[in-house]
Amino acid sequence: EQYDCGGVAVTAEQYFAVQLGCDKDCDFYGLYTCGGVEIPSAVYTAIVGGCVQRCHGGDVMLAGGEASFGTGGNIQLKGGAGVGTESGRGGSVEIIGGTSAATVGGNVVVSSGPGNENLASGSVVVRTENSGINGVSGGIDLDTGTSCSGDTGGLTMTTGASTGGAGGDIVMAVGKGDTGDGGDVVVSAGLATSATEGDGGRVVVTSGSSTNFAGGDIVVESGSGLKTGGDIMVMAGLAGTENGADIIMASGSSNGTGAYGGSYIVEAGTAEKGGPIFVTGGYANGPGEDDNGGDITMSAGAALTGLGGALSLSSGNSTMTTSGNITVFSPDSGFYGISGAIDVYTGDALAGDSGGIKLATGDGSSAGGDIELAVGTSAGSIGGAVLITAGQSQAEASVGGKVQVTAGYSVQGNGGELILSSGNAMVEDSGMISMTTPSGGTAGDSGAIVVGTGNTFYGHSGDIEVSTGAATGGQGGDIMVAVGSTDTGVLGGQMVL
Repeated sequence: EQYDCGGVAVTAEQYFAVQLGCDKDCDFYGLYTCGGVEIPSAVYTAIVGGCVQRCHGGDVMLAGGEASFGTGGNIQLKGGAGVGTESGRGGSVEIIGGTSAATVGGNVVVSSGPGNENLASGSVVVRTENSGINGVSGGIDLDTGTSCSGDTGGLTMTTGASTGGAGGDIVMAVGKGDTGDGGDVVVSAGLATSATEGDGGRVVVTSGSSTNFAGGDIVVESGSGLKTGGDIMVMAGLAGTENGADIIMASGSSNGTGAYGGSYIVEAGTAEKGGPIFVTGGYANGPGEDDNGGDITMSAGAALTGLGGALSLSSGNSTMTTSGNITVFSPDSGFYGISGAIDVYTGDALAGDSGGIKLATGDGSSAGGDIELAVGTSAGSIGGAVLITAGQSQAEASVGGKVQVTAGYSVQGNGGELILSSGNAMVEDSGMISMTTPSGGTAGDSGAIVVGTGNTFYGHSGDIEVSTGAATGGQGGDIMVAVGSTDTGVLGGQMVL
């Protein structure tokens, strides 16, 4: 099947490829690429000039006249005017490709004219005319037809490739209005209605790549307003029977030597009162005991050979007054549960010391901040315990970790007190204070208990007072001082007063 294009024989493949649009090779002017088909320049020019095909309906060609100097002649197709004062609209201009009883219908191709090798091609302008004083301007509809068997036709908007310049922009903008809300821009992928297969269509927004420099940005920005700016909402779709859809936001990786991966920044807006940031796990509305609320997991980055990333949690600074608090808590339990625990711990170390845990308050111009450890009140029989345990040591001839409690140092006044007190009781006995060292190992001594006061340069050294409390209606408490016995045949321990 061939076409006769001004005396040049053209195949059907070449003819229809040119009808669908071509790209021009700017480095070699003898070649066009049309839908993946390479078309020589002479064949392209012949097809654009008009073709006829044997055994098909007669062609109609409307062509403006050529001009040796100046502009070639125009062709204007114009519907008739409706001149009635009461009714009657203007006539339409319809361009419709031919129908076919055996194969596909004819194409409708609207193309501007090519320029010579040194000038630009013509533009294609599709627009509706301005409205009258009391009317609205007409719309523009771009629709592909319904398909009874197979995919419907696609809609493609593409600007041409450029050599020696930038690719053309694609701009979609809604006109401004002086009444009501601004016009919307709606991008919606296709609905899938098959009962057995087929996901909904995707919406893909990809910025341009660069072979030598940075890739293009993607900027999503809502409009400004005199009262409030517009919100930006990113929501995954509702799931009917399976898990809810994810939202994945990840910064870019880098293959560069010494380069960093892209940052991920979430920042609330600036105002007289700064905007908050809320991160909330999903609500669980299932009836089962294992239908748990969604977790929130924050993890710094792993490293192959260097240090793992740090996780820093900092409250806001204030230029004039108090910096913000940091509050970490688990909420109250439900009717039949217990409140959640708070675990703070460092990981195991395969070679070297494990990480420490440090609780410290900042320096103050009047008093340093307190550190308070308190167990909640119990409505049952036993109050909660406070346990402080130093670390074990398993190596030979090693020493277990110390527990050291030291009151505050003072430059000018008295040092801080160290007060050790057991719990009070309203009715029964107050709590006991027990100071013991555990039994020694199979080849060692038990640890000593040393109670002493410090030396002094100009005053009295501190007293040591051991006393039992006064009793009302009972006997005062005893004071017992005893040394340990021995089974080695030597003297028992001495008591020196």
